[in-house]
Amino acid sequence: MLLKSIHYREYSGQPKEWTTPTVELERVNLFVGKNATGKTRLLNIIGALGALLSGKIAPGNYQSGHYTAKFEGSDSRDVFDYQVKYDLSHVEMESLKINGKAMLSRGKSGRAKLRHEQPAQFITVQSPQGQLLSVSRRDALQHPYFEELYGWGQSVRHYRFGMNLGNATMEIGNSASENPQERFSAANDANAALGVYRYGLAKFGPKLKKRLLDDMAALGYRIDDLGIDNFPNAKVNVNNVASVPVMLYVKESDLKSKTYQSEMSTGMSRAFALLVLTTVNILEESASSILIDDIGEGLDYQRAVSLIKLLIGKTRTSPIQLIMATNDRFVMNEVPLSLWNVITREGSQLRVFNQKNAKREFSQFEGLGLSNFDFFSSDAFLGIPNAGQKVSVIRRRAN
Repeated sequence: MLLKSIHYREYSGQPKEWTTPTVELERVNLFVGKNATGKTRLLNIIGALGALLSGKIAPGNYQSGHYTAKFEGSDSRDVFDYQVKYDLSHVEMESLKINGKAMLSRGKSGRAKLRHEQPAQFITVQSPQGQLLSVSRRDALQHPYFEELYGWGQSVRHYRFGMNLGNATMEIGNSASENPQERFSAANDANAALGVYRYGLAKFGPKLKKRLLDDMAALGYRIDDLGIDNFPNAKVNVNNVASVPVMLYVKESDLKSKTYQSEMSTGMSRAFALLVLTTVNILEESASSILIDDIGEGLDYQRAVSLIKLLIGKTRTSPIQLIMATNDRFVMNEVPLSLWNVITREGSQLRVFNQKNAKREFSQFEGLGLSNFDFFSSDAFLGIPNAGQKVSVIRRRAN
């Protein structure tokens, strides 16, 4: 299942109101924008929709929200239109249409009409106000369409590259390897690289290690080996017994000893952890959407560029959707404008510009032969005072 578009609003008509336009998404996407324009918040909104549809979080955990989302079904001919609105932790509206046909229609009272498959008919149900029907009424026989929404939500992965990504994560011996599937269920946790690697190694064996070695080499890291081993610089007490924990490591070609994740540079640790997480998800084909905030943060120019190209290449050959966000000019220059969504903000209102809604501006700029960052910094797509003047300056430089 693929998320094709999303619109969100919260606290409508109140001082805290915050809205996004309808954001149309492709298989690979890059959100670009200045600091505090809403890139991170937009990724959080997508991640939260996944948590809602998978039942990881109930609407009762939120005060306000209104989602309108369009999905491409597992059969690419199917279009799912889903809406949910909740206020003061109560669901006020929930609806689902597939190819324009109603499957679910729910009102503020919680009373709803629901498509029943065997026999084919609509039934009327009363649902708890703090729960989604798409979650509470999951039934592979009677309501199979909810399984698709659940599957998408369950497999959204949200990683914040600017965070540590588990560089201090340790485990005791082989305790986690007894149930690797359980460890993999935490793959949405950015600190779970160690557990995810265990799972991947158990399922894919040397294939996983080879891919990671090749990927690290593509980023310019000369690595002879990688894996999990005892971390000799730490001891922990478990039931009053001193134990040596284990940690992810790499063996760099020009060093005689292993480098454990907590000893790696910030950029190397983040890149290594992200490659573990994304590679296992791609091999497993278990992720629907991978969200990566602040992609490239902490990496030098060449490695940031190489990581972006590597991730785009990986996801283009998989069913996984990639959504990244950045304000790094080097990252912007390496991602084609066709994949851009430029985020700006006016008060509590987000605006999004891409090749669909600003086709003329994008096309004109691409003919100038300048860097992508020049397009971003020129504000050519905003339609605000002085934008045209800035574009004229760029054109004169190009001539």
